[in-house]
Amino acid sequence: MQKINETRVEQPRIYAQLSGIFMEDALAVNVQIYREHDENEWRMELQDDSAYPVVWKNYFITPEQAWDAFIAVVQTEGMESVFGSMKVRFR
Repeated sequence: MQKINETRVEQPRIYAQLSGIFMEDALAVNVQIYREHDENEWRMELQDDSAYPVVWKNYFITPEQAWDAFIAVVQTEGMESVFGSMKVRFR
């Protein structure tokens, strides 16, 4: 019996249309809402001008649910809470 070498091809992430640059109070953050190709749950990362994104621990059922969570934080805690001054890189 001959062994067949399998080549695993990584599938690209699927990004929600809600992903993109969000600006408020003269601050900008790149909101990335995505799911892995083989998963159903959505994830969210926020990238500012620092080297490391803020990765949300929560998973979301829909991209809209992720977006709503992001907007709720901006409205209640302000844009500074999701910007580079954050000490904790996981939300």
